[in-house]
This record gives sequence, structure tokens and C-alpha cells, in this order.
Amino acid sequence: MPLNKILLPSAILAALLSTTTAIADVTAQDVWADWQTNMDAYGGTAITTGSETFNNGVLTITDLAIQMDDPNQEIAVEANLPSLIFTEQGDGTVRVTMDETYSFSMLGPDNATMRGSLTHRDMAFVVSGTPADLVYDMSAARYAFTLDEVTASGEPVAVDLTVAFNNMTGQYSVRPGAIREIDYDVAVGTTDIFFDINAPEDDVVMNLSGQIAELGLTASLAMPEALNFEDPDNIDLSGINVEAGYNFGQMAYIFAFSEAGDTANGSAQANGGSLELVFNENEVAYTTDVKDVAINLESSEIPFPIVFAAETYGINFGMPLSRTEAPAPFELGINLTALDINDDIWAMADPSGQFPHDPVTAQIGFSGTAKWLFDLLDPQQQLAMAQSDMPIEPHSVQIDVLNIDALGLQLTGEGGFTFDNTAPGPIPGLPKPEGRVSVSANGVNSLLDNLVAMGMVPQGDVSNIRLMMGLFANATGNDGLTSSLEINAEGHIIVNGQRIQ
Repeated sequence: MPLNKILLPSAILAALLSTTTAIADVTAQDVWADWQTNMDAYGGTAITTGSETFNNGVLTITDLAIQMDDPNQEIAVEANLPSLIFTEQGDGTVRVTMDETYSFSMLGPDNATMRGSLTHRDMAFVVSGTPADLVYDMSAARYAFTLDEVTASGEPVAVDLTVAFNNMTGQYSVRPGAIREIDYDVAVGTTDIFFDINAPEDDVVMNLSGQIAELGLTASLAMPEALNFEDPDNIDLSGINVEAGYNFGQMAYIFAFSEAGDTANGSAQANGGSLELVFNENEVAYTTDVKDVAINLESSEIPFPIVFAAETYGINFGMPLSRTEAPAPFELGINLTALDINDDIWAMADPSGQFPHDPVTAQIGFSGTAKWLFDLLDPQQQLAMAQSDMPIEPHSVQIDVLNIDALGLQLTGEGGFTFDNTAPGPIPGLPKPEGRVSVSANGVNSLLDNLVAMGMVPQGDVSNIRLMMGLFANATGNDGLTSSLEINAEGHIIVNGQRIQ
């Protein structure tokens, strides 16, 4: 998906939420001016008011309308606030209050529309600090987003959607300038989610409800004042920096769906998790981790239930996005432990029960360094990069973790290589490597025997595989193998201590 299609909806949502969060200064007039500046940062924004009055340190805005249009994405958003009040409290702080409910609407492609409201209860919002470092503290017993009306192709769709944050507290700071810096740290006691679709004319019904406990949101953002989404194909990301993440405690969902006689229902839950994201013009990094995942699904399309659980599931990914003068780090990994699936699913892949059906673990992680030779976000360089034989210059790669336990096979490994880019290596197209990797495996022969018994691999092919293992691996214990591959400074290839080239 193009970057602009990812960033724009997030920017629009942030603009809507900023009516309650991105207002900060030490006087009422400056707070209001800063709020307007924040809205203008998203491009295509028009702000109108019914009246603006200031009396005795109180600035009152009535009939506030915010309109954001993006003809390239065929999206238009409008939010309306009956009143917005900035009260100077005499101690250098400003208290911001507004109606408990205000509405919004969105017009999308093909005349699709959405109408809804944002509501809050017992919201306390106090702004402090200086014009160069604006800080506010907020709390709310409840802050909710509700979608009330949806139309598609001119026809109404019966949709109810509510996302509510309960017992919310946090702090938000803004440092204006050519690069607008924003930090926030928000904690939410519980988050409620309700989603219902009832379209009898299409014979579609869907119900989903869930709750997330102890949700925490943090971010440190740098947004250039010149950043503008009016031309999404030519967005200049110079100066942008996003370091954000969340964590949560227990989470649980239940859902049910039916369409033209087909039905499905189930549940999902987890016992905590987190996500961390870094994005700027030079790099992107993403790490997520979820604990004690459990999913249960029943469907009229499937003759048996689907049930699986895992102790942990996570991925990590990081790489440069721009040309680098020096070697820069990259990483890629997956962490899946104790994945347990029900016997009905095993029966599809292993009807005769040849394999052990123990929980599966797959922990695989690699990292290294390389020089990037292109700017990945520059459209003018993307064609040249696609036509390049090697868009990066590798300098090192290593195994951070290799631990696989599945179908009776246990596999572990370690090691890594460095690369000399001034000399060609034994593998065409790659520079000269130097280093060593080693792997250990248990249960290989049993796995091969089971594959033959199931008819998945011919006996002759297994004989060839065993011959190759005899040449490149050493037998250990009962059905165990070890193997090492070394390439030394002279370019010699050494397998299990024996030079083969």
C-alpha cells in the first residue's frame, strides 16, 4: 500500500481528536491560535465559527466547524462543536471545556458517508507551560467514539460502532516551531468495543464486542510545519519522526456473523501485549509481542471447530529507508512459542497420526548491517532500485536465535558472517564472506520416515537426503545431527572441520 494511503487516514483521525488534545498555551487567545495552526498542518482544512467572544479571561467559540478535504483520496471530513471555551485561571494555566457531545461526518469514494459523534464525561483538561513548551494534563471518566449512520451507494447500512475509553488519564505536551514536537503518555483503565451490522435486505448480520484492560499509549512525534497531505504522491517527509507504541493487559472479544445462511462465531483473547514503532525518513522499525493468545472459531463452512492457542507471538522488523554512507543495522524475526492446535486440524494434515502433535515453537531471528544504495521513499529512485542487481551492500549477518520444535524435529543454530565488498565471494553476486555457522538437529530421521509412511516423499528421495546428510553432518546420540560451515579469511570453505574448497 502506498505510504500516503497509510498516513492520510491517521492524520485525519488525529485532526479530529485534536479538538480535545492538541490545544496548549498560557493564554486563551494563544491556545485558540495554536489549535488552528495544528489543524492547518493537515492541509485542505477550513475552520469557521459562529462567534468568538472574550470577556474577563474567558474566550468562547461557538458553532465551530472543521472541514478537511482531500480530492486525491476522495475523502471529506467535517466536525462540528457547538461551543469551545478557553478559561484563563490566573495562574498561567488555561482550562479547556466543551460540550459533552459533538458530531462529525465523513464522505468517501462512491458517495459513501459516515456520521457519528464524540462524547465525554467528567473530562478535566488543564493547559500549562510556556509558549515554547506547552503541557496539559487531562482525565476523563469516559471518552467515546460512536458511529451512528452509514450509507453505501446511496443506501443506508444499519451499522452501530462504539469505541469507549474509560478512566482515562494522561499528559500531552507540544513544542511549536518549524518542526512541531508532540509527546503524550495516556493510560486507559478499560476500553470497550461494540460493532453491529444488521442488513436484512442483504441477509447480513454481524456482532462483535470486546474489552481491553490497562491500555497505555505513548508517543514522541516530530511533525514538520510544512508537511502537507494535499499532494499525497509528493509528500516531503524531511524532519518527520514517529516513536510510538502501546501496551495492554487482558483482552477478550466475542463475535458472530451470518450471511445468506452461512454462519460463523467465535472468541479471541490474550493476556497482555505491546507494540513499538519507529518511523522517519531514514528508518522504520516495528516490534510486537502478545502473550497467551487463544482463538476459537466455528463456521458452517467448516465441519469442525478451529481452536488454537500460543504462549507468545511476536515479530520484529527494522531497516533503513534511505541511502546510507556507513553500514546501518537491520533485523527480522518471529517469536512463536507453544502453539497448540486442536486434533481436528491435525487430522487434515496428518490423518494417520504419524507425527507427534505436541505444541509447535518457531523462534527465528536474524540481524546484520548493510549500506543502502537507494532512498526507498523516493519515487524517482524506485525504478532504478528495482532494476539493480544488488540494492544493498551487505556487511554482516548473524543468527540471533534459531529454535524450532515441530513434528518431532528440534533444530537450533548460531553464528554469522561478515562480508568484504572489495572482493568477490564463492557465491556469484555476493561479496567475500568470512565467519561460521553451526546447527544441531534431533529427530531428522524420524521425520523422514514419517514423510515416507505418509507418501509425501518417495523413498528414493529420502535416501538421497540421507546421503547428503552423511556428507555434511555428523551423527550424535539417538537420531541427532550437527553441522558447521566456516569460510575463513583465505576464502576456504570448511564443513565440520574438513576443507571442501
